[in-house]
Amino acid sequence: MVDLFTNANWMTFCDRIQGHDDEVTEEFLMSLRPKSKTLATVNFKGLTLKLTPQLISRVTDLPLGVPWSKGERASGQKAKKEFFLPEEQFSEDKNGVWRASLNPFWSKVNLQIMKYITCEGRFSIVYDYHFRLLTELRRKMDLPTEQKLSIPYFLLQSLIECGTKLKERTPDQLAHHGLIKLLVEDALHIYIVPLSWEIFRNMTKDDDIRILAEELTSSSSEEREHLEAEEKAKGKETQDKPPQKEQEEKQEKGQAAEPKTMGGIKAQTPREKQLQIRAERTEKVQASEGTPKETIAKLEEKAPPAKQAKTVKTVSTGS
Repeated sequence: MVDLFTNANWMTFCDRIQGHDDEVTEEFLMSLRPKSKTLATVNFKGLTLKLTPQLISRVTDLPLGVPWSKGERASGQKAKKEFFLPEEQFSEDKNGVWRASLNPFWSKVNLQIMKYITCEGRFSIVYDYHFRLLTELRRKMDLPTEQKLSIPYFLLQSLIECGTKLKERTPDQLAHHGLIKLLVEDALHIYIVPLSWEIFRNMTKDDDIRILAEELTSSSSEEREHLEAEEKAKGKETQDKPPQKEQEEKQEKGQAAEPKTMGGIKAQTPREKQLQIRAERTEKVQASEGTPKETIAKLEEKAPPAKQAKTVKTVSTGS
């Protein structure tokens, strides 16, 4: 089934449907205003969207294709006849075909279509418009993309239908939760300071996303200016102090450089400490074992023979 949906360019959309919020879905659909078959507007919590098939296609990664709708019954009846093989049997009632009577594989395929695309709460009946999608998957996969049914166009029509019925108080009309989440997240990206889905879904009905965005932008600007001021202050402080390396080089060359003091006693620089330790070691070696050259020779005589490096066998895992 994954291969089937991938070849139909549906799989990316299904993968993106993650998470939802019932309150956001209801507010979105209640504020949806259809303008035409290819345009609807949404304005809630200060967020404004212009819904078009092109926008839905971009957000979902579904190809545009040919516009179509549920109400084209003649096309649906034709698709149903084309779908079944001559030897296949099925059961139907006045509304459509019982999904349980379909071939098991296609029954599962249609269930996913109902969950992700048509978004019905009733999964038992396969309607004519379902057969249009099923027939395309079974019979017309070789069609060019521009000649296939437009899922983005269908989704826009379905959103408009859900919004209209919800306003008419028709029960069980909350649908397309995942699609609405994708559309809201896309709209939130227009702000200078990116706003997350979690921030938006936790806002109340009276909150305005524009005011929140302005506050976050202002806060972010102030924080950025504060950090820049701190960086400038640190840079100036660093410039006022002579670098440690420069001070050490001056001491090595015999130039006068004011050393740091602790309790009136001159504090040694790291370089001075290193030289002192090296001198003390040299004195001890010379006192006990002679000159450095003699000491090195003795150490080389005492040193154990060098071990041969072990050969590591590499196992190829293939490409």
